[in-house]
Amino acid sequence: MSFRETFFFMFLGHNRTGKSVTARQLAERWRETHDGKIYAHDPQQRFHDIMDVKLVAGEAVFQEFLDDEPRECLLILDDYRMLHPSDRMDKGLLDIMNVRNEYCIDIIMITHAPSLVLERLTYYITHYFVYFTQGTDKGFKEKIPNYVVLTAIRNVINRYVKNNGKGVYPTFPYMIFNNETEDVTKVNM
Repeated sequence: MSFRETFFFMFLGHNRTGKSVTARQLAERWRETHDGKIYAHDPQQRFHDIMDVKLVAGEAVFQEFLDDEPRECLLILDDYRMLHPSDRMDKGLLDIMNVRNEYCIDIIMITHAPSLVLERLTYYITHYFVYFTQGTDKGFKEKIPNYVVLTAIRNVINRYVKNNGKGVYPTFPYMIFNNETEDVTKVNM
């Protein structure tokens, strides 16, 4: 059993706003400080050279991940709804959430809008990384408990991008909301 704090980062943003770029930077830093494996669902080939195990879409993908007995690992699910198209929580994904602290599974999930976040996941997310997004107020309100703060963050980042552009590789603007402390951090703004 481990006593290390794990993280679960949820990245929200429109296409080409820097979500996968930032996730890649975090994965590289994670690799420098951890001995575990990096598992990734990588439809855009952003992590192909740093991942140890590629996750392929299929009905049992989450159970296959658990069957590998992951410990001290980073799980990256880029465009995770390709793996989990249902609005109902997959048992394998729920099992991952239930053992992530004990097994020291750090998680990065990437999606386009708040409406694509599974409500049950919101109870496990430690940080939201919010990029320019066309997500609606309704999408935040229906899916995310801290929707008031996250909607305000979305408005700030969207206004910033409208006035200053989406940024250029590798410095895209975004904001981080710590779901536990409710602190907000601006990045590249």
